[in-house]
Amino acid sequence: MNNLYELLQQTVELFGSKTFLECSTGADFEKVTYREFAAKVEEQALVLKSHGVKAGDRVAFLTPKSAAQVYVFYAIWRLDAMAVPVSESMGDDEVSFIINDADPSLIILHESLLPRKDALSGNRKVIVFEDLQAEAVGEAGDCKLKADDTAVLIYTSGSTGKPKGVMLSHRNLMVNARSAGDTLNLQGEERILSLLPYWHSFALIAELVMMLYVGGTTIFPKDRRDFAKNLARFNANFMLAVPRMLQQFKLMLEKECEKNGVSHMLEASLVNAAKLYTEKGDLTQDLAVRAQRDVLKTKFLGNLKKAFGPNFKYFIGGGAPLSPDLHSFFKDIDLPVLQGYGLTETSPVISCNTAESNRVGSSGKIMTWLLPENGGDFEFMDSDGNRSKDIEGELLVKGDCVMQGYWGHKDASAKSIQNGWLHTGDIACMKDDYIYITGRASYLLVLRGGEKVHPEHVEDLVKKCELVSEVMLIGEKCKNVYVIVNVEENELEDVTTAVRKQMADAIAGLAPFQKPKNVLVLPTFNTDDGTLTPTLKIRRKNVWAKYADQIKEFLIANGEEVS
Repeated sequence: MNNLYELLQQTVELFGSKTFLECSTGADFEKVTYREFAAKVEEQALVLKSHGVKAGDRVAFLTPKSAAQVYVFYAIWRLDAMAVPVSESMGDDEVSFIINDADPSLIILHESLLPRKDALSGNRKVIVFEDLQAEAVGEAGDCKLKADDTAVLIYTSGSTGKPKGVMLSHRNLMVNARSAGDTLNLQGEERILSLLPYWHSFALIAELVMMLYVGGTTIFPKDRRDFAKNLARFNANFMLAVPRMLQQFKLMLEKECEKNGVSHMLEASLVNAAKLYTEKGDLTQDLAVRAQRDVLKTKFLGNLKKAFGPNFKYFIGGGAPLSPDLHSFFKDIDLPVLQGYGLTETSPVISCNTAESNRVGSSGKIMTWLLPENGGDFEFMDSDGNRSKDIEGELLVKGDCVMQGYWGHKDASAKSIQNGWLHTGDIACMKDDYIYITGRASYLLVLRGGEKVHPEHVEDLVKKCELVSEVMLIGEKCKNVYVIVNVEENELEDVTTAVRKQMADAIAGLAPFQKPKNVLVLPTFNTDDGTLTPTLKIRRKNVWAKYADQIKEFLIANGEEVS
């Protein structure tokens, strides 16, 4: 198998009449078989060719989540080109930077984004998704892509705060998707509900590649309102979810139980689950506890699960750390979250829990692509440089799913990949064959929605405010980011409001999720109390230690959950 287009051709031979895409129209569903999908890909490839797309080109596209993107990926690969999915929710400055960096020959926009065309495109050729439905004549030619040719550039934050294009090859994507399908033991009749965007490699792998391998179906709601209103109607078996989504689902279930007067049954299920599982997550052999569980399943839990459809089995969690409490809640009501871990730079999945082996608080077991017999490996490196599988330290990985590098940034790639080993930047350890992520070697913040924010980029902008002397961005596992600041001497009565006003102009060009929601003014950091280093750099851990109560109170006041 040389490339993803060949994978599509193989899938058509094996599962041509099966449904690949199922798109909600609100009242009904439009179903597309694998054979119909491949024919449409061929047509769209000819349209792209008519717009000048050729082998080696980059084609960028921006649109709200839709099935239209699935066709575009494969049409681009059909022409030996590279796909560049870009988040439509980013600010103009960041999108413009990505477009200039990737230098695509063509940009495809959703029609709703046309008012931003001039700010985004840099005078490059632009078409809208509707243009891909035009008739085109001719032949696309042979697909000559090799396994190690670059398939996609996915932009993610780098060490300077500027986005970097992670180069993922056809081999990267196919091996990761195959490994994920094997880990989940998919049989080919599975239906996945599609919600996460395709500029996120998590969704790209699971829905566009993994499902092709097994001949499964990817379901698209018409929009978010359709999803919320008709969740059970989609009849999905599983969906990808980030922690923020799972928290919303938890609140939805709690409100539904309260509305129907069965909150006591939910509480009884949680109490029972505390006795049902051992510390290692195995089922107890206490017959009375098991009998009570059987009653709860029959009288309550079975109906509770129907909110997600009659055949729903589990969520696959990723994108951001999942709190053990949230992990436990869904496991306790028989709607497990199979939490995983990975990076865009690893295509992305490194580890994942399964339905059979789901350890709360962990990120699951190592994927098969990391096993030595498959050419991969992993180990941990502590702060003294010691490397082993039996210590806590930065997780290092190597194998077929490690990226090719950063587009146009050879030096930056060399810093993260040394002698074939990718340095993940995450501190981890292994217990009973399960991976536990315990911290970060870098300061990159991961929000509850899975968005990643590099502090230095935002801090540099806020520091331009006249009143601000020091800045520290916070927001790990929060819904939003916030800034802690020191201020210059002043005689203002309300300095916080003044900083907010100055900051609004400074951060105007940032994406919404990068913009600090609020400001906390703290006493001036200094070397004497350890909040500054001798070279006057902020010691983030020391700031947290010294002002923990104030910071937590501030976050709670802004609607965040603080553990």
